Amino acid sequence: MMYVAMPVMVDGETAAVLRTSTPLSAIDRELANIRTRIVLGSLGAVLLSAVLCFLVSRRISGPLEELTRGAERFARGDMSHRLHISRSSSTEVIILAEMLNRMAAELDRRIRAVEEQRNELDAVLSSMSEGVLAVDCEGRVVVMNEAAARLLAIGRTDVGGRLLEEVVKDATLQELVNGILATQEPAESEIVLRGDREVFLRAHGVPLRSAGEDGTAGAIVVFSDITRLRQVERLRRDFVANVSHELKTPVTAIKGFVETLLNGAVHDGENVERFLRIIARHADRMGRIIEDLLTLSRLEQQAGEAAVEFEPVPLAEVIHAAVQACAPSAERRGIEIRTSIDEGIEGITVTGNPELLEQAVINLVDNAVKYSATGSHVHVELKGLGAEAVISIRDHGCGIDKEHLPRLFERFYRVDPARSRALGGTGLGLSIVKHIVLAHGGNITVDSAIGRGTTFTLRLPKA
Repeated sequence: MMYVAMPVMVDGETAAVLRTSTPLSAIDRELANIRTRIVLGSLGAVLLSAVLCFLVSRRISGPLEELTRGAERFARGDMSHRLHISRSSSTEVIILAEMLNRMAAELDRRIRAVEEQRNELDAVLSSMSEGVLAVDCEGRVVVMNEAAARLLAIGRTDVGGRLLEEVVKDATLQELVNGILATQEPAESEIVLRGDREVFLRAHGVPLRSAGEDGTAGAIVVFSDITRLRQVERLRRDFVANVSHELKTPVTAIKGFVETLLNGAVHDGENVERFLRIIARHADRMGRIIEDLLTLSRLEQQAGEAAVEFEPVPLAEVIHAAVQACAPSAERRGIEIRTSIDEGIEGITVTGNPELLEQAVINLVDNAVKYSATGSHVHVELKGLGAEAVISIRDHGCGIDKEHLPRLFERFYRVDPARSRALGGTGLGLSIVKHIVLAHGGNITVDSAIGRGTTFTLRLPKA
């Protein structure tokens, strides 16, 4: 039991005492009810807080997860993806999503522009006849186009990242690139590559600039193939030297005999005529050389300008005219010229210049007569072979060694210089023949061996 007593005061004095009591079990029940309500209220508050926290966190984390997934797609290169954030999200998250979308669009535009520029650059480099080689500051290949790989005889262009000395085994090129990287100044050099054939390259290199602190990104070298130019220069030098030599010999002889005559031999009746005949012979030789040079020059000029007048030409008439022109010299040497024209092609024609074609055949027949032994014969044959007309001139002379055949049509090239000059040759006849045949769209070949004679074959397209 629980007792409670309170005094009852009257005029300041205790008049009585009021006492009451109640059982403790009732109080315990009431306290238990209170505790239960407190616990249940607390649990309800906790659950409500948890629900509210979950809802709030989902509202925040959902857009963040969407932003994370979008950023991952951007990182993988998918710039076409766009973030879609609920307008109920926070203002900061919405602004961040819009900025990421704008950044992706701008990156997509710039990447496309870079790809287009790269494709344009690849197209330009692939279409260039000049070789282009770019290296970085460490001398590693960055770019090499197909022309550079072909000129440098590499055979492949996928050499990016490799050191230059591993790709190209040429000391001159390596020195050029190293010098540009060291001095940061443009430089030029001529590179000679010796393989199956000599290749001459003009290399012009400049430094590559960057936006970094040192401003150096590497070097770029452009190659131009000047092999043809060097060959022409060599031919020009050889030609000048040969012409000088060929003209110097008769000029020296003429000058010597003229000086002899001036020194009194003109009054020597026995020798004056012989001296004059020698002078006339050398003058004729100079005249033939000059005439052949003019003929070659005219042929080359006409070929370059397409100025040769062509018409239908019966080849049988050309053969007969050339044989008649060479007959006197053949008779003097006791050589017979035999002709053979296939039946049915007597009227075969080609489109060409009759005077030039006749000169080509005359040059070949005259050579055959000069180099044939007395009492032998020269065979001139005309036949048809498909769409071509074939003219063959065969002699039974001493023949030509195979080592001379590749150069036989060069100007002033002689297998036996002394014998050629003795027979009155200028060294230009076969070169003239080749130019005439090429001007008519044909070709000429030679077959010869020591001891079995020589055969020249002209192939011309039929009209």
